Amino acid sequence: MIMKSAVPTLPVTNMAEGVDFYHGTLGFEIKHQETDYAVLSCDRVSLHLWAASDESWRKGERVVVSGVESFIAGTHSCRIEVEGIEEIHQDLQPKGIIHPNGQLANKPWGTREFAVLDPCGNLVTFFEKNEQPRPKGRGIRRVRVVYHHVVLCMLYAASGEELNPKLIKFAGNQV
Repeated sequence: MIMKSAVPTLPVTNMAEGVDFYHGTLGFEIKHQETDYAVLSCDRVSLHLWAASDESWRKGERVVVSGVESFIAGTHSCRIEVEGIEEIHQDLQPKGIIHPNGQLANKPWGTREFAVLDPCGNLVTFFEKNEQPRPKGRGIRRVRVVYHHVVLCMLYAASGEELNPKLIKFAGNQV
């Protein structure tokens, strides 16, 4: 068995707005578009959008019924490897879509990257492998620790239980 590629599939609350962003703002070509699904591509990257536009959860007692509830949009992310990160950053910076915490920077895991938010809040990170030596330290460990605490916090939020303040303090000390 050989795995050949992965295709990010991002939820959007408004398909036309999502397609317009990825096509008009980021420069992806529209390959296919329906009311609730779109396929876009740019060079060797393919990206799919699906409509998370069900608002019925606001009326009922059950939160997840259809699996396409609108609150799912903005909870996804993807990473797109590029060549020419500086040029892409220069093209997108004047558009005001770069995430405040995702400015262009070298990362300890060996990439130079920046991130943007689509209109629904999905995070798209553009990165280029960085040939410079990586700084020594606990960068990767910190990412793992923070990720695990974020997942734990999400599980607490989904359960409706109150979050333990000691856990929040512990997670904050690990960042």
